[in-house]
Amino acid sequence: MTQFAELCDLAAKDLEIGGHATEASEIRTLSGTASDDSRPAAERVDALEQVRMRCHVKWFGDIYLAHLSQTEWWSRLEKLSKAARKLKQTV
Repeated sequence: MTQFAELCDLAAKDLEIGGHATEASEIRTLSGTASDDSRPAAERVDALEQVRMRCHVKWFGDIYLAHLSQTEWWSRLEKLSKAARKLKQTV
């Protein structure tokens, strides 16, 4: 499993624990699309960009998760955003 996929899985688990099943499902779907080498490059790049956009503090960053501090959550989102950006360069 790639770092990107692992970080997506971690974010999805955090979102599920926090009661945000829809958002967790979105991340898992986008992760699957981005990681699927059989999909067109444009589709994979779009999925990676969608993940990066969701990592913004005014999107998923606004979600309250009782089991994490805001700083921890933002740090995880930043790591995920960087991993998506890095993977996007290889598509």
